[in-house]
Amino acid sequence: MAATLFSTRTWWSVEGSDGDICDHNLLSILEGHVAVANFNGSLRLFKPVEGSDKKSPLLEIQFDEGILEIATGKFLKEIHEPQLAVLCCRRLIIYSLVENPNEDVQLVNRKDLKLENHAANFIFGRFGYSSGQSLSFCVQSVEGIFTFVHEGQMGFERNIPGQMVPGPLCYLPSSDAIVTCSSACTVNAYRYQVLAAATDTKSNDTNAGKRVQADWSYNIGEHANEIHLVQSTLHESILVMGDRTLFWFTDAGHLQYCKRFEIELACCTTFPVDNDNSGILLILDDNTINVLHGAELKWTAHIAGNIPVTVRVGAFRDVRGLIATLTDSGHITLSFLGTDPNPPETGTTPRNLDFVAMDKEMRELQQLIRNNILEDETDNDVEELSDSNSQSMQFSSQPKLERSADSTDWPLNIILEVKMKYLGTAQINHLSGHVRVQLPLLTEQVEIHWRRGYQDQEWVANIKLTLQTGLAPNQRDVCITACYMIGTNKFSVEHVVDLPFNFYFLEAEPTKSLKTQLMLSTNEGPVNLSSLFQDFISHGATPTAVGLQVCSGSLVCIQGAKNKGRFRINCEDFGSVWVVLEFFLDCLRRQFGKQTNFQISYPDELPLDAFFDTLDKHWAQQLNQQNLKTALELKTQQIRAVQKRILIRYKDKTPSSIQVLDDLLVGTNEELNDIAQQLKKGYVLENQLLCSVKAAANILITLLTVKADISIEDEFVLRNSFYLHYDKRHESQEWEQKISVAIEHLVKSTLNDESYDLSGTAHETTLDLEKLKRLIRDLFSKVQQGKSLQPK
Repeated sequence: MAATLFSTRTWWSVEGSDGDICDHNLLSILEGHVAVANFNGSLRLFKPVEGSDKKSPLLEIQFDEGILEIATGKFLKEIHEPQLAVLCCRRLIIYSLVENPNEDVQLVNRKDLKLENHAANFIFGRFGYSSGQSLSFCVQSVEGIFTFVHEGQMGFERNIPGQMVPGPLCYLPSSDAIVTCSSACTVNAYRYQVLAAATDTKSNDTNAGKRVQADWSYNIGEHANEIHLVQSTLHESILVMGDRTLFWFTDAGHLQYCKRFEIELACCTTFPVDNDNSGILLILDDNTINVLHGAELKWTAHIAGNIPVTVRVGAFRDVRGLIATLTDSGHITLSFLGTDPNPPETGTTPRNLDFVAMDKEMRELQQLIRNNILEDETDNDVEELSDSNSQSMQFSSQPKLERSADSTDWPLNIILEVKMKYLGTAQINHLSGHVRVQLPLLTEQVEIHWRRGYQDQEWVANIKLTLQTGLAPNQRDVCITACYMIGTNKFSVEHVVDLPFNFYFLEAEPTKSLKTQLMLSTNEGPVNLSSLFQDFISHGATPTAVGLQVCSGSLVCIQGAKNKGRFRINCEDFGSVWVVLEFFLDCLRRQFGKQTNFQISYPDELPLDAFFDTLDKHWAQQLNQQNLKTALELKTQQIRAVQKRILIRYKDKTPSSIQVLDDLLVGTNEELNDIAQQLKKGYVLENQLLCSVKAAANILITLLTVKADISIEDEFVLRNSFYLHYDKRHESQEWEQKISVAIEHLVKSTLNDESYDLSGTAHETTLDLEKLKRLIRDLFSKVQQGKSLQPK
C-alpha cells in the first residue's frame, strides 16, 4: 500500500496495565461504554469522555481463568438492560449493565453456564429463525465441537468433521448458516437445520444417522483470521480476512472478488453506512487503516502507536463513527479520521551550500573529537571524566588471571575488578552500567551490578571475562560504561581497559618451520630475548628464540640475530601475529624507549598479499552463507507446499496414496536439516575469518606506523577507516562494505591532490572486491609517500 498523508485523530485513549495480553474479539462497545478483556482474566469497563484526565475504569472484574471473547447483544429476553457475554475456558457468563441515578455502573451476573468442553470462541444469532426476542449462542471448542445455547439453557452438541483446530465464526441470517474456516484453509457453511437433524459423529457407528454436511465449501489457500457479514441492498456478503487477502463470498458460497495486499492484515470490522449497506474498516501491519466500500478503497490514514489486534466502530457522547482500537498490550484508543494532511517531508538538499564554512566546521569538530580521545592516552589505569558541575568520576581497574590446574592450558577466565569513585559532593542515584567486548572475548555480565566500596561515594564491580579459543585476537580493550543521575540530570562515563598480553598466548617451543615471516630491525645491537620477556615468560625462551602459542591455536616464533638488532617473526597463520607483534614492540619500547635516538624499522614491503588472501576467504564465506540462507528459504517454502498438498489429499472424498508426497516430505526435511547444520557451522567459520581479517588489518596498520613513522592522528584515522571495532551482531552491513566506503572517501577526497566532490556519489549496493583491493593499495602507497590523512 502507498504511504498516506493523513493520520487519525485521537479522541480518547487509555494505556493497558502491565502484563496485559489481548487478541481478537476482546473489545466491545456497550451503550456508550467500552468493555475490554484480556487473557489474564481481567474485564474492565470504561466510559470515555473527550479531554477527560480520568483514565481509570468504572469497574473491573477479575476472573480465575483467562477471557477468550466478549460480545454485546440481546441474549436474555426477560432482561431489558444492555447485556454483555463473556466467554472463558469452561464458562459462558451473561452480564447486564445497570446504571444507577448517581451514575454508578454495575455489571450484574444474569447467567453463568458451565461448558463441558474447553471453549475457543463463539457466535450468536437467531438460529432456526427463532421468533423470540433473544439471541442464541454457538460455542466452538478447541476440538472443533459446536455447542448451542438457547434462552440461557444448554442445547445440543455437534462434532464438525475435519475441524481439527477452531476457526473464526460468522452467522449468516439469510440462509440460517454458520460460516467457519477449517485447518485445511477451506471456508465451510453449515445450515442450522442440518446441524440440528444430524447425529453426533463422535459415535463409532457410521450408520447411526445423518452426518454433518457442509452447505458449501471453498478453499482459499490461506488461513482465515476473521469472518464478517457485509450488508448490501442486493444481497448479503461474507467477508473473509486471510493473512494477506480479503475474500468476498455470496450467501451461496460463490467468490465475488478478492483483494491481495503486499502487507499482512491485522484486523477488520464492518460498520453501517446506511440502513441497507455496510462498509469495511481494515487495519494493516504497517499501521494504516483503510475504508472500503466493497473492494473499492475510499480512504486511508495512518494510526499512531502499536498495531491494533481488534477494531470496532461506535458512538460515544453523541459523537458517531468513532473508531475503537485495542492493541495486544491492552492500549485502547478512540479516534476519528482526520482531514488535514501531514506536511510532506522532502529529502532534497538546498543547492546553495557554503562548502567552505562546512569544511571549516568539520575540521573544528574533528579536532575537538581528536583532542578528547587522545587526552591522557598513556594512562589507562586511572581515568577521570567530568560532568557539567565540574565534579569528576574516577576509575581504576585491576585484571586478575585465573588459570586451570594444568599450567599449559588456557586461562579459564579473567576477573576484572573495576572501582569507581565519585569526587563530588552531590548524591548519586540510579547507578547502572554495562560492559562491551568483542570476539574472541566473551562475557555473561552485559549489565554491571555495582556494590558499595569501603569509602564514601565508591562503587566496585567484578566482571568475569572468558576467552573463546580458535579465534584470532584483534582487540585488547574492554569498554565499561556507567550511567547515573544527580538530581534530574543524567550522566554517563566510559572507562576503557586494555587487557594484559599474556591473556592471549602461552609459552611454546620455538621452531623455524613456519611459513609466514615478518622482519623487524632496530638501531641497537643484539637483544637477549629471554631477558626481554622475563616478566611474561618463565621458561622455554633462549637468548635468540621465543615460541608463543596464540589462543587461535597458531604457533608464533620470534627469532633474533646474534650480531645485529634484527628480528624475524614466523607464524602459521597471518592473523594470529598481531597480538605477538604488539607485545614484542611494547617490550622493545619499554627497554629502549628512554634512549632518544632509538628507532624500530620494517625494511620489507607491507604484506598486502597475505591480508588480501584473508580478505578473500572471509568474503567467500559470507557469500556462501548468503547462498545457504537462500537455499534454506526455498526448502522451507517447499516443505510448506508439500504439507499443504498432504492436507488437501486427506480431505478428498476418494483419497489416493500419499506415499510419494510422504517420501518428498521426508527428503525435504532431511535437506532442510542438512542446510541448517551447514549454516550453523558456517557461522562459526565466519566468526573465525572475521577475527582473522580484522587482526590482519591491525598488522598492516602497525607495520605502517613502524615503516612510515606516521603520526598518532593519522593512525587514529586509519584504524577508524578499517572499522576494527566492528561487531557483526549489531551491524546491518558487512565489514567489507563499510571499509570500502570509508577508504574510497580517504583515497578520492583526503589524499587526492585535486578537489573531489563526493556529495553526489552513489555507493554501490554490491561490493567489488577487486576495486576494494586497489583502493587499499592506493591508500597505503600514498601514506608511505608522506601524505597526511587529515582533512585539508
